[in-house]
Amino acid sequence: MSEHPLVLEPLAAEAFAPFGAVVAFDPANARRVNGDTASRSDSAAAIDHAPGTVPVLAIYRADGQSLPLRLGLVERHPHSTQTFVSLGVARFLVVVVPSGPNGLPLAHGARAFVGTAGMGVNYRRDQWHTPILALDAGGDFLMLMGQGGLPADCVEHRLSHPLTISS
Repeated sequence: MSEHPLVLEPLAAEAFAPFGAVVAFDPANARRVNGDTASRSDSAAAIDHAPGTVPVLAIYRADGQSLPLRLGLVERHPHSTQTFVSLGVARFLVVVVPSGPNGLPLAHGARAFVGTAGMGVNYRRDQWHTPILALDAGGDFLMLMGQGGLPADCVEHRLSHPLTISS
């Protein structure tokens, strides 16, 4: 079997729902707060972490990447959801891969989404995904997940055939 070419999709809540939730301001569910000086839009993302883990908030500074890309590494987090939110990255790549019956990633089912500034994702627990990737210019992401200080906090897997993402 050769590489798995992926078509880029816009990051949208309905399309991404099987893998987690999109984090973005939604004017349809916003309400005025803070003495009417701001609007608050609650996300559908559920922060789910196992007992024995603690929430960790971090900043990731991602190097800019150019398309096409060949991606061979996926990871998952069995004990926690993982959230990434762009802190000014204009375009970023989110690649998710479903699990097979044996729990290993099924590369032929992979999907690639492009998010934009002000958006983010909340991966479900145990969801295979590539590391977060800034497209074009690099930049910062806010990351939130539960960690217990164990190797199983992040399980990595090398795909036997890389995923190919074109523009």
